[in-house]
Amino acid sequence: MTTTRPGCLNVLLLTLALSGCGGGTSTVSNAAAPGAASIGGTLSGLASGESVVMELNGGDPRTISANGTFTLSSSIAINGSYSVTVAAAPAGQTCTVAGGEGMVTSVAVDNIVVTCSDQAFSLGGTVSGLGARTGLILRNGADSRSVSANTTSFVMSTPVRFDSTYAVSLQSTPPGLECTISRGAGTMPAHSVSSVAVNCAAQDYTVGGSVSGLTSSGLVLANGSDRLTVAPNAVSFTMPTGVPGGSTYHVTAAVHPPATACSVSNGAGPVAAADIANVAVACTAGTESVLYSFVANGTDAAGPNHSSLLLGSDGNFYGMTYAGGSSSDGTVFMITPSGAETVLWSFGSGSDGSYPDASLVQAGDGNFYGTTSQGGTHGRGTVFRITPAGAETVLWSFGSVSDGYYPYGSLFQHSDGNFYGTTFQGGANNFGTVFRITPAGVETVLWSFGSGSDGSYPFTDLALGSDGNFYGTTSEGGTLNEGTIFVITPAGAETVLWSFGSGSDGFEPYGSLVLGSDGNFYGMTYEGGAHNEGTVFDISPAGVEALLWSFGGGTDGSYPEDGLVQGVDGNFYAVTHYGGANGDGAIVQITPSGTETVLWSFAGADGQYPGGELSVGPDGTLYGLTGSGGANGVGAVFAFN
Repeated sequence: MTTTRPGCLNVLLLTLALSGCGGGTSTVSNAAAPGAASIGGTLSGLASGESVVMELNGGDPRTISANGTFTLSSSIAINGSYSVTVAAAPAGQTCTVAGGEGMVTSVAVDNIVVTCSDQAFSLGGTVSGLGARTGLILRNGADSRSVSANTTSFVMSTPVRFDSTYAVSLQSTPPGLECTISRGAGTMPAHSVSSVAVNCAAQDYTVGGSVSGLTSSGLVLANGSDRLTVAPNAVSFTMPTGVPGGSTYHVTAAVHPPATACSVSNGAGPVAAADIANVAVACTAGTESVLYSFVANGTDAAGPNHSSLLLGSDGNFYGMTYAGGSSSDGTVFMITPSGAETVLWSFGSGSDGSYPDASLVQAGDGNFYGTTSQGGTHGRGTVFRITPAGAETVLWSFGSVSDGYYPYGSLFQHSDGNFYGTTFQGGANNFGTVFRITPAGVETVLWSFGSGSDGSYPFTDLALGSDGNFYGTTSEGGTLNEGTIFVITPAGAETVLWSFGSGSDGFEPYGSLVLGSDGNFYGMTYEGGAHNEGTVFDISPAGVEALLWSFGGGTDGSYPEDGLVQGVDGNFYAVTHYGGANGDGAIVQITPSGTETVLWSFAGADGQYPGGELSVGPDGTLYGLTGSGGANGVGAVFAFN
């Protein structure tokens, strides 16, 4: 700094004046030494109760505690330079100096302007649970901030002034989300705030609706893993567990009441931001209807014995009858789902087969293959092929030396393209066989029953296990000569898994096994059990057998001659040859755990003495055959919805 040198006295006086200055508030002008100028100006914006510290030329700090004019205690010689700065501002304020530097040219400098203003700090925090949702808007007073999808943090648009209050709130939330704010209100300190927490979570909404036609217990509704047992005569329902917004729901009838079918409308969709209340469950009692009554007129099919209906690739059903046709030796027929029947073939002419007692299988070539229990070159049964148009060819005649004969079971086509089946008699011991036959008609006996404690006299179809082996039953033989369950490899190695007849176990299994969705096999015996009128059992591939139900009590079904079928609901369905309310047979349902319900009791015109396995149509309707009854007394095709 350049100054004009004063006299010694002036220097001494200036030195004494400067050395006498101390700290403290300075709001009153101090007299400047002769030849020197005072330095000052005005202060504004200082918060009440606060102070600002000023410095002159990098030193001599002075504390100013009020707005208005001020004069620093020091003075600067004429033609000397000065620089006024803010050494310390109050917390939360910024103080700036205008005109604080220059050259002293007059007696006093009083145009320095010091302006203090409150500082503003950013306000923000974290966001959780928002995900890909949009629509979250936060508000602090008049300031609003839209938060983008997948955001995990936010800062409000407008900073908040020091020492003023803030309160972050929700202006809007995304549909299906419920958001809360913590640490959202307070007084702004002298620094930014980033501790506000916005936590969003999917809001749960109820799923429910109406129920109609439910007169009995047993209806279980499901929405994923959520289950609800609906009381009889209920008119509405609400699932126990809410569904988060933004997810989907799918209500189904997991378990139907006995003899009742319940359909679900509006059962699936997205959950937006409201409860779901329009699901409609309509229950209808199961009813049996006769699709066709066979006619004993010398040409029509008649008397289906143990045949089942096969749902063909064209949507029609195909089956066989033990009698009827032009030779009265049985038929192959087709029937549409609406009940229009056509006889495709009449057995019995020439060396053709006769008296088919099994069911058809449709092979990969689109043709149907089956067996007849008698007829053929040796009069002991055949394997035949028939086209959908009704052209029949005998592929094999049973009964030659060591061959099997009298096949009562159906064929099964393996992935190797060959067909496998059983004969009731014949073979090396004359107790039945397991055989293989190619589509070209080359037959091989894989196993001859009857040696030692082996089974004998199989009526069975073969069931393919998940291990690639075949499983079946024999009606007799085994340790107690009451029938067996066996397994045989495609190469012909046979093992007895179970011998029937001990204790309250069933015996004489005439029907086939079915592989359940749990990996076990399920089947029935004709006799045995608590009432000696047949049983339902299951057996693991390892040979662990369990009795699930004993037929014969009260109006229960009795004496089942065939096998089970697993429905789309996971339960098993079958017919019993006798029993029911009228003694003419019944349709029964049994759960995998062994709870049995009679769904229908046959009587006269609606069919009598049903046989074969039930067939499940595309809509879940059950189809089957009765050996007698119907409008003409020689059997019927029925449907049970």
